[in-house]
Amino acid sequence: MKLVHYQIEQIQAYIATQNIWYDDVKAELLDHVATAVEEKMVDQDLTFIDAYGEVFLALDMNKFQRHKLKYEHIATLRDVGNEMLTFLKGKKLLCLLAIISASGIGFSISATVTEELWSLGVWMPLSLMVYFIIIPIYAKKYRVLYLSYYMSRINAIYLPTFMALSLIGWVENWLLVNPIFAITFFSAYNLFVIAGLIIMNRTLKQVKSDVAYH
Repeated sequence: MKLVHYQIEQIQAYIATQNIWYDDVKAELLDHVATAVEEKMVDQDLTFIDAYGEVFLALDMNKFQRHKLKYEHIATLRDVGNEMLTFLKGKKLLCLLAIISASGIGFSISATVTEELWSLGVWMPLSLMVYFIIIPIYAKKYRVLYLSYYMSRINAIYLPTFMALSLIGWVENWLLVNPIFAITFFSAYNLFVIAGLIIMNRTLKQVKSDVAYH
């Protein structure tokens, strides 16, 4: 039994009163609840109101939202990891070698230049990531603040980046006198950020495409 328009609107209105932040989670909840209500009306011969009540009583919407965010977070880290692996072959291997070489050159020259290159390498990639927050938020039509998969990807990439920055702050002096470890750490950090930027660029393109489609 298919729900009629006003019944779907009633479900939608109730979901809107709950503490659900993201548009895509609301849409997924609407589809989930509407399907469950339709099944109960058919299988248990319930009225819409009774089926509606049973479904919402059994559903923890905040838990549903948390699971959605957790899923997107893990999926993002997996995507970034897979993207990093693509730098081990083909043309991207040259980019990886360039990253490692630049790190090696930086740590083989004077300490002053090394520190400057270190600061540039740490903050430049991080600054570029702002592009995927400031501009989309300013362009309000993209509503990125209300897309769980977009914000989860931002968080999944930023969290390890900030953790790496904190670690650099604690062990910077030690790394400067241990160039092998520094080059390895520095190269891995930049590779993660570059892979994250690639993933975010694809995600932003998808958001723009969805907006243009609708």
